Amino acid sequence: MDEKNKSMSSSGADGTPINEVEILERLLGQRRGHIRGVGRTVKSVTPDVAQSMSYTPHNQDLHDELRQADARWQEQQEINIMMQQQINELVSCQKAFDNPFNNT
Repeated sequence: MDEKNKSMSSSGADGTPINEVEILERLLGQRRGHIRGVGRTVKSVTPDVAQSMSYTPHNQDLHDELRQADARWQEQQEINIMMQQQINELVSCQKAFDNPFNNT
């Protein structure tokens, strides 16, 4: 009887051999982030990043608003440059008016 129990414990019902690792994997499941013989593995973050980067209608609206704000900022920058040029011209005219006999 001991030989029969011994052979039953080392083989499955269909006669295939079963080892401890297979039993533990069936009972506990496989550990995430770990491969036997390899060790710890890191899950790839690329698919998650790709999903978060996809444009939903809300993201598209925000993207459009950002483009509009950028266009307004560019326009304001051009206005600021023109105004600074006008200020410089007025200051130059004021200096010429204050010192009419100075040719600098």
